Amino acid sequence: PPKSANGAPITLLSLATHTSGLPREAPIKPGQPAASASTARWAWLAKQRRLAPPGVGALYSNVAFDLLGDALASAAKTSYGAALGAAVTTPLGMADTTASPSAEQCRRIMAGDPNRRPFPCVDQSGEAASGGLYSTASDMALWLEAQLAPGADPGSRSIAQTVYVRHE
Repeated sequence: PPKSANGAPITLLSLATHTSGLPREAPIKPGQPAASASTARWAWLAKQRRLAPPGVGALYSNVAFDLLGDALASAAKTSYGAALGAAVTTPLGMADTTASPSAEQCRRIMAGDPNRRPFPCVDQSGEAASGGLYSTASDMALWLEAQLAPGADPGSRSIAQTVYVRHE
């Protein structure tokens, strides 16, 4: 696994809990195809020499979640989008949740802050794991229903709803 400046490994858990020591963002050009963005992230990470040690503090990190998505894609031997589809969006019937929306899906996506200029609806496959997904209100209702449904598998619910913070 990648290591911090003091040699401590950056783990999947530290990436998922924002305790990896990574900054919020990395200077990775947005809008790249997923494979190019992944290559750029890992090349950036390999050059880092002054990262905070993992596990010492929590700092929200988009780059950590994108690296986590890269690891998931690698383990699944497919793209992050395909893995997300196979494990989450397809089984839940979330047909309009994607990082690469069609023109028709762009017309149906949830609106953002009405006080801000709308963001363009473009392929965000390279940032899908850190929030580069588009969705509709209907798909978000399906997600919430699955998360809150009575009788859901208690093991998966506890994993999805656990807060990972160490109190020392």
